[in-house]
Amino acid sequence: MPTADEDVEFQDVDGEGAMDESPDDREKRLENLYKGREEILRQIDTARNDAYSALDFVSLLLTKHNSRQAEASMSPFLKQNIPLGTLEPQKGRFAGPSAAEKRKIELVSAGWKVESLGSSAEHLLGAASRLQKEAARESKYWEQVSRIRAKGWAVSRVPQERHTLGVRFGFPEASLSFRNKGFAALRSKDDGDLYLDRGAYTSKHRSVKVTILENGREIGASSVPADTSVKSEAIEDEILQARNSLFEEELFHEANREATSSASLEFVTDRNLISFALKGGTEVQIRLVKLTQDVVEPATQWPSNDLAEGIALSLRILLSHAHRKNHERRTRPPPPLTTKQRPVPEYPLLRPVFAFLQHRENVQDLDKWITEQLKTLSAAGFVVSSTVKPFEGTELPSDIGKDSQTTVTAWIDSLTARLESSINIQLPSSRILDVKIRSLLSPPILGTEFTISEVLWQSVRLPASRQPAVADCKNSLSQTILQDVVSAIESVVLPLSHTGSTTRDTSTLRWVSERPFSSNFGARVGLSSNKSQLQLQFSPSAFLLRYVLISADGRSPQSYTYVWTKDGQIMKETGGKREAIEHTSWKEIVEESLTFLEKLL
Repeated sequence: MPTADEDVEFQDVDGEGAMDESPDDREKRLENLYKGREEILRQIDTARNDAYSALDFVSLLLTKHNSRQAEASMSPFLKQNIPLGTLEPQKGRFAGPSAAEKRKIELVSAGWKVESLGSSAEHLLGAASRLQKEAARESKYWEQVSRIRAKGWAVSRVPQERHTLGVRFGFPEASLSFRNKGFAALRSKDDGDLYLDRGAYTSKHRSVKVTILENGREIGASSVPADTSVKSEAIEDEILQARNSLFEEELFHEANREATSSASLEFVTDRNLISFALKGGTEVQIRLVKLTQDVVEPATQWPSNDLAEGIALSLRILLSHAHRKNHERRTRPPPPLTTKQRPVPEYPLLRPVFAFLQHRENVQDLDKWITEQLKTLSAAGFVVSSTVKPFEGTELPSDIGKDSQTTVTAWIDSLTARLESSINIQLPSSRILDVKIRSLLSPPILGTEFTISEVLWQSVRLPASRQPAVADCKNSLSQTILQDVVSAIESVVLPLSHTGSTTRDTSTLRWVSERPFSSNFGARVGLSSNKSQLQLQFSPSAFLLRYVLISADGRSPQSYTYVWTKDGQIMKETGGKREAIEHTSWKEIVEESLTFLEKLL
């Protein structure tokens, strides 16, 4: 295995995540120790037996000439079984080998030398081949390590394995459990390729997937990236995939913690699933799914794919923002020491997304409702309009310079604190209403507030009325628009009622209201005299004008009804008969009714 003692300087890690010796390793080490002890004792016994055998042989040989002294060093077993003086040394003359024997010995010696040289050459060639492979393996190893460092990954020694290198691919500001999982040893295969040894943490790569459902039917989903480490053999791709997978797992873990602690918002958690409901039967589901070799794209015909992608991207941005806030908190001067354990707050991940979706739904709902009401009034001839400004102040500043990180952080802080939208309504009397929709994302209040104020001149506004819900805001707007429509009709009817015949008793004409204004936009106002009565009744959901002429002799009243719908149709009803007519404005109907009234008067 390659070492890193002399050639390259790497930073040491702080040793977190180091593991003690396991019981299995300790048992194996003791077993090897006992086996070594037994082998040493066996070798000692063998050496002692050999020494005693040599002593008996020499003693028996010496008993031929000096039996008394030699007998003292003999073993009892030898004395009992072999008589003294059995062995006797004799001196002989050595004639030496013959020429043929010498030739034979020389040939044998030469053969052994040739064989030894051949064997040595083979061993040297084998050693050279192994050395070449080791050199290539080492070169490949350090080349890959250099590439890893060039990509910006932090390489350091593995704790308790000083001759092994590791890479830190996790996030330093993540929670402790995920910070420890973000370090792995770089080990070499037989061919020199590196692979990540993450120890006991060997789970499959995963990713967060967001799904949008409407009444139980899937209408949108975010894409799931492919597992690039399967197809690519580069160690850099494996490290990058491990980093991305660890980030996704932390994202789902922190979102699960937040959902568990925010039960009041009706988040539902179930193993690898987090869900929450919106209006209209819409449900958002967040899952942690395993990666495959190919990218999983949602069906292109689904209408809410962009929304699902936006939610998934927002969750990732918010987790990165939480990491940055952790870094800022860690680099600030520490707070005073205390014996109380400081709580670890949940990251705001789901709450900003939930508040954004709620705010968006409230703005769309209110804007749609206002547009429908104004369409009906516009079809009747009133000059009305509305302008919606969603999510004011949420644009990313265009002048991002050296302090781009600070600017983006402040921008995300503003998004996670409050959302604000506005709708301007021009009423028939040219009055302008400004409706503000504010959603507060920070504790202790989490919800949406509606304020309605009248704009007098530019920034000058009358005191605003605050409404806690969309329904209350609609009721308040209904009454305001109703009053304005009445004022617009009155401003036309009264001047017309004082024109025409000079014999008309105008002093007896007056406005009457047969019932107070209500939230359903229904009301009846009228102009009456002591002989006849003109009634104007309207309901802006399908704007209606009706005038009833009552004769003085008590005969049945004559009723004329005109209805304008938001799609531009005009219906006239007289004596129980209804027919469609050409475009007619409400002013023409008022003039017509006053003409009838003048005839009666």
